[in-house]
Amino acid sequence: MDAEVTKRRGRVLRWIVVAAVVIAGVTVGARYAWHAHLYESTDDAFVDGTIVRVAPQVPGRVSAVPVASNQRVEVGELLVALDPADLRIELSRSQASRAQAEGRLVQARAQVSVARAAFDQARAAEQVAEVEARNAAQDLRRYQQVSTGAVSRQALDNAETTAKRTVAEATLAESRERAAQAEIELAESAVTTAEAEVRNADVLVRQAEQQLSYSEVRAPLAGRITMKGVESGDFVQVGQALMALVSDEVWVVANFKETQLAEMKPGQQVEIRVDAFPAHALHGHVESIQAGAAARFSLMPPENATGNYVKVVQRVPVRIRFDEPAENLRGLAPGMSVVPEVRVR
Repeated sequence: MDAEVTKRRGRVLRWIVVAAVVIAGVTVGARYAWHAHLYESTDDAFVDGTIVRVAPQVPGRVSAVPVASNQRVEVGELLVALDPADLRIELSRSQASRAQAEGRLVQARAQVSVARAAFDQARAAEQVAEVEARNAAQDLRRYQQVSTGAVSRQALDNAETTAKRTVAEATLAESRERAAQAEIELAESAVTTAEAEVRNADVLVRQAEQQLSYSEVRAPLAGRITMKGVESGDFVQVGQALMALVSDEVWVVANFKETQLAEMKPGQQVEIRVDAFPAHALHGHVESIQAGAAARFSLMPPENATGNYVKVVQRVPVRIRFDEPAENLRGLAPGMSVVPEVRVR
């Protein structure tokens, strides 16, 4: 009798356990289904950030590298110094050329003053010659109007000669005035040319000054030094990668399946778990959704019109911005794996 009761109790206990397991399974399944209904998640997601490849803008010998790998730097901090000797020589040469151009400009302006003074003198001489010519012409007319015998032939000839001479002198003075005017125009043209030479020399000086400033490679943004590949004594070329600078600002790029985007839109809240810090959940929001699948922008986009097309679910990059304060993000670096959950409903 006791054995039968024990069996019965065992069966009841087993049924209770089975029922409890079923209820627990249904509860977990319901919660999972409800969670899946509210959230979209993907493990194809990574931390991203601004990475600047630091390179020189002038060639030269490296004289100093005052930073180390993984060191944090501020905007404008010196990263690499090049030997500036050649650039300083070029700056001195351009400054000397500018000084010569300015000297020529001073001479040209002085020549304008000289030409204008000569023109004023020529104009005064031309006016005197015109007066003398008119007086001589009037004298000649008076001699010609006097009755025959009252004026000697010699006096009449002298009057005619004087009239012709003064006319010729007036013509010569007028030519000299025109020549003086032409000299003014020539001198003013020389001033214009000299001014252009000074402006060109100024440009060359500013260019040389800028080239000299390039001998110091400075940080364009605040961040950490990575992939440092330069040492003192190296000779570097324009555009040669010396190191990389990783910005402090980071975000998440999550590649969601296209079937997960129906309810997703900018502004939705996101919970982010970083594989490197699994115990800490970070928070952010959807900032933007790329206008096109990632495969469409690859180096060799897939060609679907080949006759052997196989449908593949595409992934679309979604940019997620952190809502955390900067101090909570210091351990994050581009390339770290994350798992974001976007609440879409």
